[in-house]
Amino acid sequence: MSNYTQNDGNSTSIDFDALDKMSPLNVAIFWASKGYPIFPCREKDDTFGNVKTPLTKAGFKDATTDLQKVKEWWQRYPNALVGYAVPENKLIIDVDPRNGGDINDVVTRLVSYLIRPRF
Repeated sequence: MSNYTQNDGNSTSIDFDALDKMSPLNVAIFWASKGYPIFPCREKDDTFGNVKTPLTKAGFKDATTDLQKVKEWWQRYPNALVGYAVPENKLIIDVDPRNGGDINDVVTRLVSYLIRPRF
């Protein structure tokens, strides 16, 4: 179990291992029901390479928490990845330890950058 902060500022716990075992539709429903505006994305786009491009016309601007719309999207694109429209006041750091990412390294680099002198 890990803690995370919901869009309303409240902290809650979630079992991310269990989330990894859910279908893409159930993951999308989970996050949308928590107030996170989401949209469907391709896993790979042959035009742009390994880029997670949106499957909707307006991309992240189509993001929604409307569960009916989420269900419609994942019926149309059952294997779509879940994209999140990040608000301007949020920062997302995708560490991805399955591909060699290390949270300690990321935090160390971020802190070093933030505290370095600026002249």
